[in-house]
Amino acid sequence: MKRIDWKALLITSIICMLPILLGVVYYQAVPEQVAIHFDAYNNPNSWMDKNIVLFVFPVVLGLVQAICCIVNDINKKKKEYKPKVEYIYKSILPVISIFVYSITLATL
Repeated sequence: MKRIDWKALLITSIICMLPILLGVVYYQAVPEQVAIHFDAYNNPNSWMDKNIVLFVFPVVLGLVQAICCIVNDINKKKKEYKPKVEYIYKSILPVISIFVYSITLATL
């Protein structure tokens, strides 16, 4: 059986879900419907309930991150192992999660 790096999996998945804390702090300031998509002229054309945006999206990203970490660890081959690439691969989604979530809250 392949070895899974549980420490990296847990840390990166938790980082993906950290924005939930921002959602709790700013919950009252967020409108009931949040724009999630914009047209070419920067006009919102798709809306979603704030509970889904603030709480469900980070959990889904955390689960996707966990799946990516597990798949990466299972498919890792000794000959082609590159620690820097693995580090980047496992850290991209948490960074994007925090960045996009922060921008979403900043534009409200």
